[in-house]
Amino acid sequence: MPFFIPVRFAPLKLSISWYGTNRLREMFENGELFAWHLHKETIPIYDPCEFLARLGVPAAYKECLADILSFRKVLAAIPSQVKLNNGNAVYELGLIYVCLRNIAMAASWILCDVPDFSRYSPFNLETFEPCPVSKSEFECAMHCRMAGQRGEDPPLEVDGPFVLALVERLEPWINKLYLKLERNA
Repeated sequence: MPFFIPVRFAPLKLSISWYGTNRLREMFENGELFAWHLHKETIPIYDPCEFLARLGVPAAYKECLADILSFRKVLAAIPSQVKLNNGNAVYELGLIYVCLRNIAMAASWILCDVPDFSRYSPFNLETFEPCPVSKSEFECAMHCRMAGQRGEDPPLEVDGPFVLALVERLEPWINKLYLKLERNA
């Protein structure tokens, strides 16, 4: 069956994801952050059975600290991978984007009036100090993620020292963020 995206969505840079019904139900029942993202921001293109609407409101999101710890663990492994092989720099910088964005999305649940699921969530934490990474560095990391996921050409300026410097700046900021969230949870 061919699938066409409605014209009204043509100006948007769409992201299409595919999940099975059982996994979606599980995410909603567990109150996973991604379920909240879907509940708040998804625009179904074709949903004749109103599946998402029938899922209702996800359970409460209670895993902020656990989610941040899991992404901190991924972030902590990046330096060793870059030191092992400088050729890993582009991939690892893409992981920095994923970790930083997801940590900030989780933190926004507690620190912001409304959870922020945007790509730029690290720059929108209302009651916390500014992210120590510039927007251009963050966009470079985002570009690396897109290169790895969608086959785009990676940025040329990415190398091991660049990645290691970002991790070094991020770790203390994320640790402070975690402590603040732990006090506010």
